[in-house]
Amino acid sequence: MSKKESNPPPPKNGKPPPPPPPPQVGRKYCDDICEKSDRALCTCNMPSAQEQIARLQRELDELRGDLAEKRSLMDLQHRRTLEAQRLWQTETGNTHWPDLGTLIEWLTERGNREEGELDTLHGAATEALVYLTDLTACNALDRERLGLIKSANDLRQKLEEALELEIVTKNTETT
Repeated sequence: MSKKESNPPPPKNGKPPPPPPPPQVGRKYCDDICEKSDRALCTCNMPSAQEQIARLQRELDELRGDLAEKRSLMDLQHRRTLEAQRLWQTETGNTHWPDLGTLIEWLTERGNREEGELDTLHGAATEALVYLTDLTACNALDRERLGLIKSANDLRQKLEEALELEIVTKNTETT
C-alpha cells in the first residue's frame, strides 16, 4: 500500500466523522441534519426553484426597465447636444463640432446675453405700459374735457337762443 491509500488521519476532536446522511427527503430529515450542522448552511427554508426563477425574472424586468429609462435619457441628451452643436455652428460660423466644455461655456454666455436682452425688453415693456396707462388717464381727462366743452357749447347755444328770443320779444313789443 502506498501512503496515499493508507488510512485517513484521525479526526482532531478524537471522534470519528459522522456517517453520511441517508438519502431521505423531508422536514424531519432536514431538521435532524440542521441540528447537527451549521444552521446558516441549512437549505430547508430556501425558496423553491420556481420562486427563485420568479424572483430573478422580477429583478431582470426591473433591470430592463432601468436600462430602458437610462437609454431614453441618453438619447434625449444626445439629441439636445446635437441641437446645441448645430446652433453653435450656425451662430459662430465654425464647421467643426465643439468639445462639450466649449459648448457649455458658449451656451451659458448665450443664455446670459439673452437674459440681458430679455431684461431690456421687460424694462421697455414696463415703460410702454406706464405710458399707455398715463395716455389712458389723459384720454379719460380729455374725454371729460370734451364733455365739459360740449356742455359749455350746449349752454352757449341755449344762451344765444334765449338772447335771440329775448331780442325778438323786445322787438315785437316795441313795434
